[in-house]
Parts: sequence; structure tokens; C-alpha cells
Amino acid sequence: MKVLRWSSWRVCATLFILVAVFPLRSVVANRAADAVVVENEIRSNYPLSLTFRLGLAADTAVDTVALIFSTDQRNCAESSARHPVEVKTGTTLTAEWKLEFKRAAPLPPGATLFWEWEIRLKDGTITRTPRRTYTLVDERLTWHTLSRGDVSVNWSQGDNSFGQFLLDQTVAALA
Repeated sequence: MKVLRWSSWRVCATLFILVAVFPLRSVVANRAADAVVVENEIRSNYPLSLTFRLGLAADTAVDTVALIFSTDQRNCAESSARHPVEVKTGTTLTAEWKLEFKRAAPLPPGATLFWEWEIRLKDGTITRTPRRTYTLVDERLTWHTLSRGDVSVNWSQGDNSFGQFLLDQTVAALA
């Protein structure tokens, strides 16, 4: 009877293959469970409301969805918020959350909103969408802009001489 002897390099090579291949199969299996975002947008009805909308197709059932948003404005209100959003769970879903300005601190035109969605799948996987931005615009008005260096002014009534006056005063105040 012949005894098979493994040299140390064969043992190391076998262990390396086992360690390298099995985690890779696990990672590939988890990637198939990720949620696929088909829609991620804001619908503006400024100054009344903004509607955040998420559309998903998922290989596994979705457990929960939450909207996380913040602004670049400094005020007395919360500048960052997380809102669980009710959705129908399953292999596809649509989630919406409406920010009504009469219930929240008002945001002025020019304010920037940042948002992302947190998606928890039934298998426990948590995915976040890439952070998106949106600048509030009051589309009821016609806006004009003048800039000098890093300073910009926006106005909706008056001619260019009025805008130039605003820009000159702003630059002088910052000097």
C-alpha cells in the first residue's frame, strides 16, 4: 500500500483555491439579491409640496424602504430626516413620500435638497441608492441671475439695473 504524501505547497495551493473560490461564489449570489432601481426622482409642486418617488425591481422581496433627506439650509427645523415609506412588498414596488411645506419648515427657492433611499431586502441585505441632489425653483416666476466672482444674485421682479444694484450691494457688504 502506497501512502500519499502531500507536500506543503500542495496543501497551501488547495487551501488557497478553497478560500478564493467559495467566498467569490457567495458574493456573486448576494449580488443577484440586490435591488435594481428603475426610478429615483423628485416631482415638484413648489411651493406646496415635493414628492420623492422610487421605483424598484428586485430579485428578492423587499422588506422595508426609508427615505433619507437633508438640506443645505440653516433654520430651526430638522435639517436631516429619515422617513419609513409604506410599500407593497414583492418582486417589484413603487414607493412615494410627499413633503408638504405647510407641515414642514418652508424652504426658499435656491435651497438644495439631498436624498437617498435605504432598501432592506427580506434576506437582510441593506442597499442605499446613490445620493441625489435637487435645487428648489419657484417655477411660477421668471428668474434673472447676475454673478461676479463667487457671488450670484437672483431676482424675479425689476430690470437688469435693479439686479446690478443688488449685486453691487452684495459684493460691497461681503468686502
